[in-house]
Amino acid sequence: MAKDTENDTEDDQEPFENQPSDLDELTHAELRLMYEKASDAVLFAKRIQWLAVGGSVLVFGGFTAFAVLTRLRSSFATLFGITTILLTCGVILVLLMYQFWQFNEISRIVKIEEQFSTLYRKIRDVSSRREGTVQRYTLLFFMCAMVILAAAIALFVLK
Repeated sequence: MAKDTENDTEDDQEPFENQPSDLDELTHAELRLMYEKASDAVLFAKRIQWLAVGGSVLVFGGFTAFAVLTRLRSSFATLFGITTILLTCGVILVLLMYQFWQFNEISRIVKIEEQFSTLYRKIRDVSSRREGTVQRYTLLFFMCAMVILAAAIALFVLK
């Protein structure tokens, strides 16, 4: 069978020799535990971000529905408007705080991965870290935009 040279990468052409980790078993187990905990923390932070976005959008929707159904007096509409602005600022602050937490946990993961075998690192490098970072910050941007848009709609209806 002829090899398809067009699809070959530089890595496929060079022989690969796996270099195992120099760590003893206990240290390796500790690092695996730290890696697992850091990965769980990243997923937890992302889940909290989405819950904050969803919760705030529901609250804004509730304010809007309540205002439309009850024909709010001006004083209540003003109170709901101020609450909407404060909630928007709070949610964006939470989104940013959890984003920084994710950054710290991912930095920890990168340090841990440096101690693993060369085979592990070769497989890990199949996906681009830069692409993951772009995706995380794109999601953050759209989460913030969604909260701001929902707040703007609520404020428009409350006026």
